[in-house]
Amino acid sequence: MPRNDDAHAITDAIKECLSPHAVALIAAKLQPAYGKGEVGQQAERESAWFGDQLVGLLGQREFNELCEELGL
Repeated sequence: MPRNDDAHAITDAIKECLSPHAVALIAAKLQPAYGKGEVGQQAERESAWFGDQLVGLLGQREFNELCEELGL
């Protein structure tokens, strides 16, 4: 997982470049796919972290509302 400063840079870039709908869609698509082995599990943890960051940008309520609006 990125360092704190890197994480802030990522979230700032996401806010600048993506709509809330796109953020919700990406976060929904990052649901676990069950990577295998040590490398797959590390990738799962990193993907879960990124998905959590995206949901955090929106807030859980807005994420849920946007997912419903998108038909997810």
